[in-house]
Amino acid sequence: MAQRQTDSSDYMRPCRGYNGRYYITRDGEVWRPPHTNARGARMKGKWMTPHRGPKVWSMCLSMDGERTIHTMQSLVLDTFVGPRPCDAIALHIDGDITNNRLVNLRWGTKSEMSTMIVKRGVCFLSGGSRMCRPRGESTSHAKLCKLDVRWMRYLRNAGVTPKDLASVYGVNANSVYRVCSGRTWKHVS
Repeated sequence: MAQRQTDSSDYMRPCRGYNGRYYITRDGEVWRPPHTNARGARMKGKWMTPHRGPKVWSMCLSMDGERTIHTMQSLVLDTFVGPRPCDAIALHIDGDITNNRLVNLRWGTKSEMSTMIVKRGVCFLSGGSRMCRPRGESTSHAKLCKLDVRWMRYLRNAGVTPKDLASVYGVNANSVYRVCSGRTWKHVS
């Protein structure tokens, strides 16, 4: 049937609610078996390509002329684990949205997702709200790293002037002041 199929009969299962029109693997790949379309033409089986969005990968499946968009992680979990529990969302354990393998997915809460995101350093908590933007050396324009910030603060406390520190680190004196006062690089202690 399909080149990607393994010996395990549990490797690929039919997607729930589609009467065998679509199959999904434990690796998160969707197979459309040979079928006859609405015009009566015989169609070959094929591996379907997901839509690769910036935050999630999705797949459009159709049944009786009605199209439904599913996230890849939800399709895998729904097929192999079971229906989505109340108030649950699909979580990528390693944080990589391209890794839709069953071993990397689980149902979880929005609170768990927020905690995972903050732990990975993608987002940070600021005044009780979550800020999702790069910070520190993760930004594309960073001139300093965490070690530079720690040394800069140490040297400033030892009496080195912001102007001298600015020339050493290749930044302006205002940047040195903001780093040393904690207005920027707050996440570095």
